[in-house]
Amino acid sequence: MNCETVVENIKALAEGELHGEEKTACMKHVAVCQDCADALRGVRAMLVVRDQAAVPGSERVFNRVMSRAGYDPHGGGAATRATGFPSSARPKHGVRHRP
Repeated sequence: MNCETVVENIKALAEGELHGEEKTACMKHVAVCQDCADALRGVRAMLVVRDQAAVPGSERVFNRVMSRAGYDPHGGGAATRATGFPSSARPKHGVRHRP
């Protein structure tokens, strides 16, 4: 299992829709990969927000936020699939971000 595969399955994993060996493999990877663990926590948090929103159109807002975060449920370019984030969303070298 690698980060790319986890990112491809992260929404299904967060929603409890991943089962069997695939779920086990993803969870083992998440247990040792801080980036994937953080991504899974983020998707789960976004799902909670989406589910608690009683505003019409909240699904559209959720999808827009997830898209800006680099999540593309339909795949994406090679850069998106490899890292989970489009090249425009990745930090630039030498640029410090607050933790």
